[in-house]
Amino acid sequence: MKKYELLLGISFLVVVFLISCDKEKPINHSNCKSFSLKSTAQLSDYGSDTSCVSYTYNFQDKKLIIKHINAGFNCCPGEIYCEIDIKNDTIFLSESEEKAECDCNCLYDIEINIPEVAKRKYFISITEPYYKNQEQILFEIDLTRNETGIFCVQRTKYPWGI
Repeated sequence: MKKYELLLGISFLVVVFLISCDKEKPINHSNCKSFSLKSTAQLSDYGSDTSCVSYTYNFQDKKLIIKHINAGFNCCPGEIYCEIDIKNDTIFLSESEEKAECDCNCLYDIEINIPEVAKRKYFISITEPYYKNQEQILFEIDLTRNETGIFCVQRTKYPWGI
């Protein structure tokens, strides 16, 4: 009887975990970044005309940490969210914001933690709210060969390139 209750409890926790993975979750992010010719190097290794994604994989914990550098959001976004969806060999990340209260946009650095990622090849696809007609972030990673890496795209439309 105890084994049955334990098995039922574990099954319940697994179901709760799987359901919670499909929902958008708030993510860690910087404050709205300010760029100027004098201070860009101090604020970031990347100028405001670049959007970059770095990744770090911890094979022991099976955790993939994605850092999106210069992600564009409203100046007053409320919470910033990311929906994570892993389908076959692609990790889809859809970034969004709670609200757009201000009449301005700016750049943020955000961090997304993805648990239970197997050590193999993946494509990373990021959908951003304000990238409009610019190159989408889409690239391949091979966690069997590299546990860290970076991918960048050039951006020139507001709020990038200012």
